[in-house]
Amino acid sequence: MKLKSSIATKAATRLDREGIEGLLENDQARRWGILLHTALLLLEGTDEEHIKVAVSRAFCILGEKKDEKKEEKALRELKNLLTKEHSDVLFPQKNGKLLAERSFLDERGNILRPDRVVIYPEKAIVVDFKTRKPVNPKLLEEYKKQIKAYQRTIYQALNRPTEGYLLFIQESHLEKVE
Repeated sequence: MKLKSSIATKAATRLDREGIEGLLENDQARRWGILLHTALLLLEGTDEEHIKVAVSRAFCILGEKKDEKKEEKALRELKNLLTKEHSDVLFPQKNGKLLAERSFLDERGNILRPDRVVIYPEKAIVVDFKTRKPVNPKLLEEYKKQIKAYQRTIYQALNRPTEGYLLFIQESHLEKVE
């Protein structure tokens, strides 16, 4: 499955960039965020069975030991995250199509890989997942620039208007990028 290899590549890239020490330092919250992020990437629906499958796959892909308490906690957090408002943005309704971790080339030939794109005949919705909303306003602006770059590229690729969102996992907060 192409999505699994893309997620594994993303995890390996993070490991290469930060090194094993970076991943292990003050790491519990970060690893938890990565686990939920990965489960969201794998999520294909909002019912309990889809959530269980995504959480189980995330544990496997990230090499986490099976732990019923952690799995239950992840299920609870994802259920809380997937409110009606969030689900309407994250999952295609009626005539929409979901692309997760799909690569797009920008005008300079750079590869951009938004976490989620939902395509409709009249528009495309771009969503990127972040573990937590940053306290630093400059970092939040960087996140917004990232979404805007995704939007420009997807607009050019699909020739339709786009909407952009940031989903902050720990806060269960979906923020539209204007």
